[in-house]
Amino acid sequence: MSAYKRPMKLSDLNQKTTPAKRTESQAEPGDKATLPSVSPETARAYERADEAIEETTDSHKITKIEVQKRRKNRFNIYIDDQFVAGISERTLTKLMLVKGQVVTDDEIKNIKATEEHSQLIETSLSYLSSMPRTVHEVRTKLQTVTDSESAIDDVMTYLASLGYIDDASYAKHYLNDAIHLKQKSPKRVQYELHQKGISDRIIEDTLAGYAEADAVNNAHELAAKKYHQYLRRTSSHESMQKTYAFLAQKGFNGDVISQALEPLKEQAIDEENERQNLRRDRDKYYRRYQKYQDGMYRTKQQLMKKGYMRELINEAMAELEE
Repeated sequence: MSAYKRPMKLSDLNQKTTPAKRTESQAEPGDKATLPSVSPETARAYERADEAIEETTDSHKITKIEVQKRRKNRFNIYIDDQFVAGISERTLTKLMLVKGQVVTDDEIKNIKATEEHSQLIETSLSYLSSMPRTVHEVRTKLQTVTDSESAIDDVMTYLASLGYIDDASYAKHYLNDAIHLKQKSPKRVQYELHQKGISDRIIEDTLAGYAEADAVNNAHELAAKKYHQYLRRTSSHESMQKTYAFLAQKGFNGDVISQALEPLKEQAIDEENERQNLRRDRDKYYRRYQKYQDGMYRTKQQLMKKGYMRELINEAMAELEE
């Protein structure tokens, strides 16, 4: 920023072009009278023109730069003794601002724009420090700070140039965690990446790396745990049905679920556990239906619906008749 030089006023021009009034001792031979000065009307016109020049001059002076009380790395800028903005040390050093410096209106706008850019970068880096983020997530975060899309675009370009935001890389790492740590289905991964603003093309390319064998293995791990939980409360048949529904809800397709459940179906049924669950359900249904004349029949029908083996049902119902 160059030092300010005041524009020439019309009154200055008048002083240079209007001859000074000569004294009698300075009069030259042949002069009949002294040269006249400008008229009052012309003088007032000069004054109005000078005032207009003063009003249109856009130069100002930085009159004070002070450290903020609570944040020592930030500074308050005063121009013409008026507070203009709080700025970071990054902005202060980048623009080399000092007390007494002359700045124009455009330069003041640049100070504010530079500070906004700095603040958006700091917000982005803080947001990214806890975990990786998608382009959509970072942009959404910045939109809570500023309405200027052009300012956001500049910051997004800056972050991308440093490799801080990369949707393809993000999706690849997300899939890796989904397969090996969280046993998520391909459909679930697709949905979650879409929610995070990843493009359909990147999602499609990413899911190409999810092998069916991995999906079957993940579905089986989830199924084995859930199946044995259900077995504590109901028949093996109903436990298998509930496990199937559980995997479908997780987003695994029918073929993958069938392959995942096959090893569980081959396991021998623990008849003692089956009997315990059957007796518990028998007692529950019998308490509900014993007031009816066909209470025994209704109880037996409910047990059959739950998938208990007919032999075990007959055995349990015989116990009630004893």
